[in-house]
Amino acid sequence: MAAVTPQPQSTNLPRTHEEILVLYGSQTGNSHAAASEIAASIPTQLSPSKIAEFDGPPNLTVTARLMQLDDFLEFEQGKWPRLFIIVTSSYGVGQASLGGTKFRDICEEWLEKNGYTDEPTENKMLTGISFAICGLGDSNYTTFFRNPTIIEDALTTMGATRVGQIGKADASGTGDDEQGKVIDRWIAGIWKELAVVVAKEPPSAEVMEEMHKQTWKFLLDMFKEWKPVNYKAFAILFFPATGVLAGLLAHFFYHVL
Repeated sequence: MAAVTPQPQSTNLPRTHEEILVLYGSQTGNSHAAASEIAASIPTQLSPSKIAEFDGPPNLTVTARLMQLDDFLEFEQGKWPRLFIIVTSSYGVGQASLGGTKFRDICEEWLEKNGYTDEPTENKMLTGISFAICGLGDSNYTTFFRNPTIIEDALTTMGATRVGQIGKADASGTGDDEQGKVIDRWIAGIWKELAVVVAKEPPSAEVMEEMHKQTWKFLLDMFKEWKPVNYKAFAILFFPATGVLAGLLAHFFYHVL
């Protein structure tokens, strides 16, 4: 009886689940509230039937996870999803809001390394992923939209693709331009754009893993306090040292006392 050669399993299994990260930086709570609303609406607004309208895989369940921008960098170690949403405000004179200062730092660094120009950068490490962004601020300040602008510029400079228009919600807006109404319109108008992205095949696992490695290396170069502690090396140095110290103390007490 001839031996049966095992066939490799298909790597093109149908997608059944996708998670979208909703990232926020919030000074007074408005960005957090908007991000929470978006995250809560994703399973319904991006339901399997709606994704299927754009030739997406059948029975694809889309869920959301809500995180602060800086928590994403540290705890996810820069492991990007292929689609994420940012809701953030500017604070003071265009500074990052709470929970987004380190994210702003990396955006500044990316732009600094690429000269704040539209010229192509050699390492577009975020090529293949997409994001949507809604910014909040107050037009009484000339820098009211600086933080969202820098974030958008940096992400696109590094190769990410923006989905839809940037939301611009002004705390000084009135009538139809009142901040809450602008946020609501932006949220209502972004679902189709998001569904089109989700329906497409994501980048390969290899591409996403390389993106993760490059981002985490970049982050560790900037935030050295995030480097993991080498406990094995610590133990190798610590325990012999404590043994020597114990021996010296024993010798001392034996001869002196």
